Amino acid sequence: MTTDPSTSHVCLVADTVTQHDASFANRTLEFTEATYLKAVVGGLTDAGFRVTHLDSPGALAAQAPALLREDAVVISLWSGTRTRTRRTLVPSTCEGLGLRYVGADAYSAIVCQDKDLAKSYAWRHGIAGPAGQYLLAPFVDTPWADWRGFWLGQILDDRFVVVWFLPLLPIL
Repeated sequence: MTTDPSTSHVCLVADTVTQHDASFANRTLEFTEATYLKAVVGGLTDAGFRVTHLDSPGALAAQAPALLREDAVVISLWSGTRTRTRRTLVPSTCEGLGLRYVGADAYSAIVCQDKDLAKSYAWRHGIAGPAGQYLLAPFVDTPWADWRGFWLGQILDDRFVVVWFLPLLPIL
């Protein structure tokens, strides 16, 4: 396989973990596992791309001059932990510094990460959907094994307490 010379360098921005700790206190559940990153880098390398891995938007900004000279393409697997708009940091950095990247722009990422904003945007543009509802405590919804509905549960003191089951209605 040959690659387009204008996109021969791929820069992957990804925060990684060696193994996920599945607990309610864990803030790295969206991080890329090291084995997955290694597989992605291997696949891109096998396809003829030169791959650089950076671990943060800050590192991306620091490397921007070199990436611009090489006309690299940025792919973000970065999740971050500290802000609600963390998924916008890599696209915003790329847009601000003139780097080419794959994925949604910063605005689209904001809308996609905020259910209430996405629903209000859809309603304003004539796309009907279910009404949202605000809950006063941390809640989690989980699909049931056979997709007949989902459980809505409340998190209390690192415990998951099931509150109720909501069945999905058949589509007629």
